[in-house]
Amino acid sequence: MSDIESSGSEEEEFIPNLEDEETADEKRLRLAKQYLSEIQEEESDNEEDGNERVAKRLRLDVEVRTKKHKEQVASSRKFGETKFIKCHKLPITCVALAPGANSHIAFTGGKDCIINQIDLNTGIKVISPGGRNGLSYNKLESVGHTDHVLSICPLDSNVIITGGKDKQLLIWDVRDGYTPKPSGTFKGIQHQDAITGIRRNPDSQEIYTTSVDKTVRVWNMSVRSYQDALFGHNDEINQLDILQNSRPLTCSSDRTLRSWKVQNDTHLIYQGYHQGPIDACTIIDHELMASAGQDGNMAIWSSTSRKPLATCENAHGVGQWITSLRAVQSTDLLYSGGLNQIKAWKVTKAGKKEASLELIQSLDVSGYITEMCATKEFCIASVAKEHRLGRWTPCKKAKNGLIIWRTSDEPKELKENVKPQ
Repeated sequence: MSDIESSGSEEEEFIPNLEDEETADEKRLRLAKQYLSEIQEEESDNEEDGNERVAKRLRLDVEVRTKKHKEQVASSRKFGETKFIKCHKLPITCVALAPGANSHIAFTGGKDCIINQIDLNTGIKVISPGGRNGLSYNKLESVGHTDHVLSICPLDSNVIITGGKDKQLLIWDVRDGYTPKPSGTFKGIQHQDAITGIRRNPDSQEIYTTSVDKTVRVWNMSVRSYQDALFGHNDEINQLDILQNSRPLTCSSDRTLRSWKVQNDTHLIYQGYHQGPIDACTIIDHELMASAGQDGNMAIWSSTSRKPLATCENAHGVGQWITSLRAVQSTDLLYSGGLNQIKAWKVTKAGKKEASLELIQSLDVSGYITEMCATKEFCIASVAKEHRLGRWTPCKKAKNGLIIWRTSDEPKELKENVKPQ
């Protein structure tokens, strides 16, 4: 028996690995056939229109990969109760959700220089104390930001990038207890003023940052170094968003919204509507964008038109500016935040040069909504006593922390028209 086993093992040594002998074209063809076979197997329950369903599935997969797929979810949302998590001694300025379909980890930053990691289910927090006025809390070399933290960008549930008023762009690793290493910064030409926004390019190792110094800077995460600078804004840049590869969107106190084509070193300018600084912007889908600002007005823009497709004046009331915007990207659901209020909107495009904004729900809060992040299941808003970039008319009754506003998919048989509160 041992002879037989030995003989078998010798034969196995001479079995060729066919994958190693494949050319690149042959491998692509094999993987394509395998992919089609899997789809046909999934769609095999209806043989009559099987080919049509396979073609539809392929088109959908392409749209999802190219960020051109859009879901209609706003009308089916059922808005539930809210939960408040208190954090930060001084006003909270930013919040970001760790990437992942089922992520429940959020990161926050504030004017107290603190960075929190918060489990939204348990409320457990891991704190990086940072240091104020140029000194760390342990009176040794600074272990973090020495002035207001203004933006956070999670790369995953363990690694984040933060920027703030101290002009520092820092890399943190949760597994290291938030202790920055000497390599925890980016080399090269730094911003000359406060960093107001950070986003990761979805299809590369590039990081985009915006600043009060009027520039958008491009960084390479793989080598942790400065790569390029984009110029165009004539005043401080207040916020940044991104959906598609190398196409960040920025808004500025110069009253313009700009969509950048980084690879071509060009950008499109959207202007002429807002009468004051644009404090907030967000990308809704591959075509639509939204802006809002200190004039209290909201606008929906298209990549194919220089004029807004839809507008809403005094969206949060007369004299109330809008401090934050966030879309559930690739859907028709949009959130806006201001002083003492969060609103949910349905965005509908009708034709090439028309769109509509429909208010579907409102939530009263106490304080400034400094930033938001949103999924189909919830909207997370950082609420503070002050605006993230200043100390205008502080809200003394407010508490610094996070508001979690959960939503669910309303069953079709129970679906009713939702009336704004």
